[in-house]
Amino acid sequence: MIFKKIIEGEYNTRIFNYSKCGIDFITPNFIPSFSSREDGNLGKKINSLLPWIPQKTVLISAYDYYNLERDGYLNTEEVRASFNHKFLFLDSGGFELQYSNNDDWNPEKYKQVILELNPHFYVGYDRIPSYERTSHTSEVISKSIDFLKKSDKSKQKVLLIHFSPKNNPQLEIKEIVEIIYQNYEFIDIIGFPEREIGSNIIQSCQFIKLFRDQLEKRQILKPIHIFGCFDPISVILFVLAGADIFDGLGWLKSSFDNGNLKKFEKSQLPFFNCKCIACNDVNWSKISSEEYEKRLLIHNLHSVEDFFYELRNNIIEQEMETMIKRYDLDSIVKRIFGNGEIDAKT
Repeated sequence: MIFKKIIEGEYNTRIFNYSKCGIDFITPNFIPSFSSREDGNLGKKINSLLPWIPQKTVLISAYDYYNLERDGYLNTEEVRASFNHKFLFLDSGGFELQYSNNDDWNPEKYKQVILELNPHFYVGYDRIPSYERTSHTSEVISKSIDFLKKSDKSKQKVLLIHFSPKNNPQLEIKEIVEIIYQNYEFIDIIGFPEREIGSNIIQSCQFIKLFRDQLEKRQILKPIHIFGCFDPISVILFVLAGADIFDGLGWLKSSFDNGNLKKFEKSQLPFFNCKCIACNDVNWSKISSEEYEKRLLIHNLHSVEDFFYELRNNIIEQEMETMIKRYDLDSIVKRIFGNGEIDAKT
């Protein structure tokens, strides 16, 4: 089963649906991510929070899982059981490996984790390119596709494309789309790290707009995943430009008020007049630090879920203009959609 486009909205918006085993994953959507890069108690946090996460899909790094399972902090059967009613999204750990001294992680170990966890989605084996020199994008993509070709055909396969800061991603769009077209059957989702596709939000959204336009020209109906994007205003702009799936660690770092799409210090959750399952009837003056953090993260994920529900509803009702005006995004949207072709050539 593949993603099906079920609605075409305003600008470059759309809604895809993936359904399996009675679970629906509808875009635009956010995937909560866990990473050792941000959390020294990762194993404990995964075990504690998985049953409470409202999202249908959760992302875990294969690199993190491999190390946590080896050291006894995670159990394979318990992790698999936690995903009886959720989709497991597995990435290869390129982000975590970038900040690690461990040099023995390799594609074979990644394949071992894929076999153990049996994820619904998995990313082709990737390594983040050097920041000091131009990366050979076509070569990097080909290696990742080769990994996907040799893996389980029943899974949803994610092509994660990296760029060095020395590259100009907009100039590589047509070549990338051609490679994807030639390998259409081996790719279900196309992903980019947010920080690698532009120096700022306008440039990044212009890249996604131009990329989506080229996909449409080749009749390539694949969701676009922005890795590492949690900010709600950025999400709105990326969705308008043509992106569909988002993940990130921001839900672990702050408190999120869905009423105004703002993030606050982690300690400031009691400021919100929130009645969600995590905040209702809580005596904030008596709560322990461990319990507070758990409630904070559950609150954040419910708030994010509400935000994405509103976003999808605006696409369905053809009311994205209402959201643009509400958050004063008119001038930014005009720059993304008005000057994209000009900026791409400069």
